[in-house]
Amino acid sequence: MQSKISWKWCKPCNSKHFKNYFDKWSSGNETIDKFVQNWINRPIQKWDIENKQRERNVVLKKFDNFTSLNEDFSNETNLYAIMNEIKEKKGPYHHYIPRFILRNFAIDNYERVFVSSKKIFNQHQKFWLNKRKGELLQTYDRTENKLGFSLIPKTYGYENMYKDLNHEDAENVEKKLAKLEGQSSKVIRDIIEASKGKSHIILLRKDLEDLRKFLFIMNYRNPYRRIQYTDKIFDPITWSMVENFMKEHNLQSPPEVWLQNVREILESPHEDVKDNPRIFVLDRTDYRTRMIDCFLAIWQAGDNDEFMVTSNSFGIFEGINFEIHKDIGSFQFAFHWFYVISPKLILVLCHSAFRKEIGFERIYKFLGFEYHSIFENVPHPPATAEYAGRIDPSRAGLKPDNAFDNSFDRYMNRIGLKTQPDDKFTFPFVKVNSATVHLFKKEIVHRIKQNSQGRLEFSEKHSNQKPYTYLAGM
Repeated sequence: MQSKISWKWCKPCNSKHFKNYFDKWSSGNETIDKFVQNWINRPIQKWDIENKQRERNVVLKKFDNFTSLNEDFSNETNLYAIMNEIKEKKGPYHHYIPRFILRNFAIDNYERVFVSSKKIFNQHQKFWLNKRKGELLQTYDRTENKLGFSLIPKTYGYENMYKDLNHEDAENVEKKLAKLEGQSSKVIRDIIEASKGKSHIILLRKDLEDLRKFLFIMNYRNPYRRIQYTDKIFDPITWSMVENFMKEHNLQSPPEVWLQNVREILESPHEDVKDNPRIFVLDRTDYRTRMIDCFLAIWQAGDNDEFMVTSNSFGIFEGINFEIHKDIGSFQFAFHWFYVISPKLILVLCHSAFRKEIGFERIYKFLGFEYHSIFENVPHPPATAEYAGRIDPSRAGLKPDNAFDNSFDRYMNRIGLKTQPDDKFTFPFVKVNSATVHLFKKEIVHRIKQNSQGRLEFSEKHSNQKPYTYLAGM
């Protein structure tokens, strides 16, 4: 005997069935019609074969004597939709902006909830403040000029990051990254807490090294970087270097190069990353330029200002980037690298030329022209160091200057002082004015790639990414 209920469903058939009947029914309200039609791709929970009826889970709401629906209704129904969406998707989802960072922008108090009606807010206050606390983001869609919502577990990441790669290798990398993330999240939480009542924070060298490595890895997971390897987006000279690296290390594909780079960076001590031959040379050079040669500053927005997080706000650089030749690639020089960590704070990696004792004269001479940072007027105080070790004259000058690739290590060698994991660094919170905050937000929004439909996304290859700029109290 044939069962009356089937749990199987065909998405194309299901969608076609409903589309065929769009012109045969209407609720009398365009907003409701559009909302119902948007549910056609949601799975049917049951199919009654005898009565030929579909059963599915939907949002139900009772309305009495209404004549119109506003944007708040649309926001609410979309919210329920995305909550169900996250329950249905079972695949692994990997973030390139950490969840613990995104939670700093979550709807967890009334200032973060934007609705046009106070009555609507009061009706759903318990839901806003309790049920989804810390997991829901207010969003802004530039295309439709509309506020919306997104769930943190499905924001700023993508599914199956390690697709087509060795599963065991990928799992090992994720475990090591999880450990590093745990260490770095504590450092960032300490920074945020200290900023609420103090003018500075003291960090140990070992914690700073973990933090720098974590910032690099997360930015390296960004689709902008990873897609270079998955889609082989290299100039001819770089591609030749990648091919030689693959042969040397017995790797079968560019994504395997990317995964090995991640693994080796995680496993290598911070200072050794730049010299590890198992990391592709251009990537380890990038690590040294950004994570070793730059110094860290912490910018803090004023009482009436807030930063926002976007798809490019965790690792965006400000500087020069132009193509030299199609066969050679582009030239890049960064004044700053920015990592937004909360509505009030940005971690900024600053070029060493911002140190007063170094200056930009040599840089301008190298470039052949002067090119100034748009943030050059912001104070750039480096941290004040307190070394755990002592100066040992017997160790002074044990190695020649050419054994070191930066001026700081040469100086330490000359005076006979060795760095220690417990060296302390005092970082002031640099108060930036409203003009600086607004300029930063303008730049990151302007530099989000926009396609012909006006949707924000990473590239044509990633059109399935959510087209949102994420706001905090704007």
